[in-house]
Amino acid sequence: MKDLVKFNVFSFVILIFFSLYASPIFAANVEISNVPSSLEKDQEFEIQVALSGAAANTNNYLRAAFFHDSSPTSYFGYTYNHENNWYNGKPSPIDPHKFLQISISSEGSYSGRLKIKADLEDSAFKGAGTYNLKVGRYTANDKSPEWSTPIALIINAPSPTPTPIPTSPPTATPKPTSTPKPPTSTPILSSPTKTITTAKVLISPSIYAESNILGEDATPTPDMKFLSQQKSDNLAKILIGIGGLMILGAAVWIAVITKRQKTSDLHP
Repeated sequence: MKDLVKFNVFSFVILIFFSLYASPIFAANVEISNVPSSLEKDQEFEIQVALSGAAANTNNYLRAAFFHDSSPTSYFGYTYNHENNWYNGKPSPIDPHKFLQISISSEGSYSGRLKIKADLEDSAFKGAGTYNLKVGRYTANDKSPEWSTPIALIINAPSPTPTPIPTSPPTATPKPTSTPKPPTSTPILSSPTKTITTAKVLISPSIYAESNILGEDATPTPDMKFLSQQKSDNLAKILIGIGGLMILGAAVWIAVITKRQKTSDLHP
C-alpha cells in the first residue's frame, strides 16, 4: 500500500514538471490567395499569405514551392527573403532561415505578401504546363514546414535545354598491317600437243580392181603395196604348210604299207 502511494506521488510530480516547463506545440494554419492563373517564363509576382495558430511573438519563415503532379515532393522556385535576396533552397541541405522571415503577432497570427518566381533551370521543372504552388511555414527550430493547400497555375515557358555533355572524339582503331607475301609465279601452261594419228586404209585388190574398171586413178600407195606383199607371203606359208602335211601323210602311209607287206611275208 505504501509503495502504491509513493508511485502515485512520483507520477503527479512528473506531470506538474512537464506542465510547467514543456514548450507548447502550435499547429499553424497557412492560407494563400491572389495566385495568378498563369505565368510567363520566370515572371516575378506576389501572393497574399495568412497565418494563424502560431506561437505568439516568435519568428517564422515562409517558403514558396512549385511542383508537378508527377513528382509532388520535387519542389522548385525562388522566394524573395528579408535580406533582399532570392533563395531556392540550394545547395542542399535547405537552410530555413534563408527564406522570408516574418514576425508572429501576440495573437499568433500573420498577414502579408510574399514575392516569388519559378526556377526554370531546376531539374524539377518539366517544361510548359500545369503546376501547383504552395507556401510552407518553418519555426525557428523546424526542419519540416507546415504547408498550405496547393493552387494550380500554368507556366508558359520553353522546355529546359539539356546541358550538352562533351564527348571525346572517337579513337581510331589501328588496322593490323598485313605482311607482304612474295609474288606467286603464275605457272605457264603448256599448250596441249595435238597427236595426229594417221589411219591406214586397207584397200582390198577387189576395190583396187573396181577402181580401175571405173576409170578412176587407183594407183596403189606404198601401204597398199605392203598389204599386197604381206598377203602373198601369208598365202605362200599356207601352201608350204599344206605341202608339208601332205608329205608327212604320204610318209605315214608308205610306212604303214611297208609294215603290212613285211607282216604278210612272215605269215604266208
